[in-house]
Amino acid sequence: MEDSFENRDDVRIGVAAALGRQFAADARGFLPLLCGLLRQWLPGETKEITTGFFKKITVGVEVTLDDTCYRISDPGRGRPTAERVKVVRGIALKTESISMEQCLAEIAETIEVRAQRTTEDRAAMARMLGLS
Repeated sequence: MEDSFENRDDVRIGVAAALGRQFAADARGFLPLLCGLLRQWLPGETKEITTGFFKKITVGVEVTLDDTCYRISDPGRGRPTAERVKVVRGIALKTESISMEQCLAEIAETIEVRAQRTTEDRAAMARMLGLS
């Protein structure tokens, strides 16, 4: 009998671990990859930040989940940075720097909860984890 998607060991590791491995492997190339994945999983909540006139380069991504906005940006040198912004009625009340790992874990938690609700999100998660 084949294991169901939810019972696979790879899925139990979680989305955060998979994203963390990709970030550790290639911190500079991670941001465009992350932006593409987030636009796929959270299309209404994800905003890509680009620069350049003829050739667009991804320099950041914002993900708004309920009353929290996560910003991941590329400062141009060094590793990408992450921030968590508390937003109430469209007004940013508190901005704090957080580790990339914490940011990915908090975003991944939302993705995992949503993936349990819909088969389309579950299929997207399986593709990202290389299970399909």
